[in-house]
Amino acid sequence: MKKILTTLLLLLSFSFVLTAQNTVYENTFDGYTTGDDIVTQGDYFLDIYQNPDQPRTLVIEEEDGNKYMSYDTPNVDPNSASSAMVKGSNAFAVKAGVTYNFTAKTRGPFKRGLRVINTVTNSAIAIDTDYNAENNPDLIVLWHEHSLSFTPDSDMNVIVGVLRHWNSKLDIDDLKVEDDLPTEGPAPATPYEMYKNDFSTYTEGEDQNEKDFGYDAYQETDLARTLTITHENNEEFLRYNNDATNASANTMIRLHEEFVFKAGVDYVVSVDTRGKFKRSLKVIDVAEGTASYSSEVYNAMNDDALAAEWYKLEVSFTPDADFTGRLGILREWNGLLDLDNIMIMSSEENTEEEETPEEPTDPETGYDVYFNDFQAYSENQDLEDTDFVISTFDGQQPDLERTLTVIKEGEDQALRLTIEATNSSANTLVSVNQEFILKGGVEYILRGKTRGKFTRSLRLVDVATGEPAFNAGEYNAMNDDALAAEWHQHEGTFTPAADVTVTISVLRNWNGNLDIDDIQLRSTVDEEAPGEEEETPGEEEETPGEEEETPGEEEETPGEEEETPGEEEETPGEEEGDITNIDDLESLGVKMYPSPTSSNVTIQVTNANVASATVLVQNIQGQVVQTIQPSFSGDQTTIRLSDNLQNGVYIIRLITADKNLSQRIILIR
Repeated sequence: MKKILTTLLLLLSFSFVLTAQNTVYENTFDGYTTGDDIVTQGDYFLDIYQNPDQPRTLVIEEEDGNKYMSYDTPNVDPNSASSAMVKGSNAFAVKAGVTYNFTAKTRGPFKRGLRVINTVTNSAIAIDTDYNAENNPDLIVLWHEHSLSFTPDSDMNVIVGVLRHWNSKLDIDDLKVEDDLPTEGPAPATPYEMYKNDFSTYTEGEDQNEKDFGYDAYQETDLARTLTITHENNEEFLRYNNDATNASANTMIRLHEEFVFKAGVDYVVSVDTRGKFKRSLKVIDVAEGTASYSSEVYNAMNDDALAAEWYKLEVSFTPDADFTGRLGILREWNGLLDLDNIMIMSSEENTEEEETPEEPTDPETGYDVYFNDFQAYSENQDLEDTDFVISTFDGQQPDLERTLTVIKEGEDQALRLTIEATNSSANTLVSVNQEFILKGGVEYILRGKTRGKFTRSLRLVDVATGEPAFNAGEYNAMNDDALAAEWHQHEGTFTPAADVTVTISVLRNWNGNLDIDDIQLRSTVDEEAPGEEEETPGEEEETPGEEEETPGEEEETPGEEEETPGEEEETPGEEEGDITNIDDLESLGVKMYPSPTSSNVTIQVTNANVASATVLVQNIQGQVVQTIQPSFSGDQTTIRLSDNLQNGVYIIRLITADKNLSQRIILIR
């Protein structure tokens, strides 16, 4: 059985440079049970590139007391290429400019290599020089040690992967990623105690679940778990336990209290732990819902002697920006885990003022730039290429059938993305079919709910670059049925440095159904902010005040009938329709005919080049709320206004190679 050596590094008070390696990801597979299906466990999955109908397995095997992960293609045609990648489900953060070293061991025939994959783009940021044992009987029985160094050019979340070329069995073991951070001088002095809990003030037997502490169950969610104060050898400590199980029951034990961590301040967070198997200490960004900093993963394995000893988990960090954090201890596998002496030390004394930060902006002030709870639609309504669009990626099975329909559950409705059944990766982007202009320096809140298996994220995409401008949080429900049945709330705040045009998108990683609901993009600045009137000069004269807007329109409408006496016959029953025409553009070679029974507008253009025409729908503040690329048949096209537009005044702008015309309409539903 493999042993883990823990080295205590004593830092002297004189100045020197040392290289401190921190383990950011590790799996020796000793915590699993022989025969475990790793894909079902949810810790790893397969990305299949060739021969998708070929059966594949990924299980735990054991040899001479050593456990490892084994991939195989049983009964494969030996002449059939069946390449696939074994990918880790658990993402971890890497920092720009920091060098990381990814090591692993593999055994088997043919070619294989390590990969590090960006979870947002699903592309490899680091590629190992593949090792090829060919079909050499002397080489295929030997473990080959891989090593891959990489230095990200930006902060990102990544997963590890092992690419298996061709086919046949491949054994994998000792996956490990370490950083290599040079530190000048002794460790930063952190003399100020920001938080300490040795549990001496608690009572033996006290239930701490959902009091000062709580837990989040990631696997075996129906399994009973407890958090109680235990007394032993004149000491109190917190004990986590769960009902007996032979399966992985990963659980995050969390401290409810939140702490403000300041930019440029040094922190050391530590906790004493005792028990079998793996655990690690996390500092979780409350806003992002992800771990910003993590200790090493310590593995006491199934060793009674190691499990009886206290082991200190510790993480040191210096934030680049202020953030509100919470502490968590990730308990991997299952079984009893004791916690004691939780401490946060800081290099700067926290005054009362610092501990009570300025009152944040009320998240409910301002106004909704966009909101959709899908209540306005009918059950089973197809929303693809109307209010939403689907985008696929090269290499992600773009030919698979995908649909976007409205589902109904009781009184609630939501949007469901379905992807044709597959065993391999079919990443899909679902986007609101509108563009939004966000103002520089204004804070926005992005929210949404998703439900389903595997990984997904809610983001704003910069229309100009096609790259994410902001990510409101990535969540991985793995292949866990219980987690997949629960709604996950994504939420984050974003303040663009300059004006930017964005779309709202949900990235669905891997495959399978994904439900989406309550999408909201909200400005924290009031809609009637100074300068709004300047953005639409003359608007006040045309529509003086909200209450006078409708009477004013009535005065213009009679004149319209005189200017276009045949209009009423061309669109009979228009006065009962959804959209009421205001201004006549016939003299400019353009006619717009609103439909009396739907939110469609027919546009007819004469003497204009419409090959690359664009239609923009703007609200009275000048914000683009819908962008349409119309397809003209001859000189005519029909556009559909989004069902999410509320009643009111809108401006339709038609932009062609030689025309840029606007017409105001009133939308009444």
